[in-house]
Amino acid sequence: MTQDGVSIGSLSGAGTVVLGSKDLSVGALDKNDTISGVIEDGHAGSGGSVTKVGTGTTTLTGTDTYTGATTIDNGTLALSGTGSIAQSTGVQDNAAFDISGVTTGSSSIQSLNGAGTVALGGNTLDITNGNATFGNTFSGVASGSGGLTVSGGTETLSGANTYTGVTTVASGAGLSLPGSVAGALTTAGTTDVNGGTVAGTTTNTGTLTAEGGTLA
Repeated sequence: MTQDGVSIGSLSGAGTVVLGSKDLSVGALDKNDTISGVIEDGHAGSGGSVTKVGTGTTTLTGTDTYTGATTIDNGTLALSGTGSIAQSTGVQDNAAFDISGVTTGSSSIQSLNGAGTVALGGNTLDITNGNATFGNTFSGVASGSGGLTVSGGTETLSGANTYTGVTTVASGAGLSLPGSVAGALTTAGTTDVNGGTVAGTTTNTGTLTAEGGTLA
């Protein structure tokens, strides 16, 4: 344990993890673990964060309420069942983020940044605050039959995304797309396809700019 937090090689079970304002680093032993309990800030402070290290998969199935950042440095961080990290200030995805096992149809995070991968399965990833802690640029690849929604803030997608579901931009939200999406685009917000590509049908009821971009 350090002044800034604690590193645990393998963590699983249904107990509560209280972070306060500290960082929890999990996965250094490269095992596949499932944490079904709640990871929370508790009464000892706020802004607790989680960092995934190691080559294994750590699966979260609880409704976690910690309010700091989520960083995936190695291996896979997965959400399954009703697992949620919606109150975390954002996901820094440097490896693999997997929401394919979520049974609610969608999973909310505040922001998405990094060059890793996102496995959607048939679910929708909802980005609720694209201007949160880590910024708002995802240069990696999101895949699956699900979709992606930007419901708050502005998100940038600069990678060659292969998911085939709908990319939705809500009113008041924004999307910058120098990359590409394989499915349709529905936007009621502000969308800039600045050199990017939308392979599916585009429906616009907001503000759409396609400077140098390609719309189907």
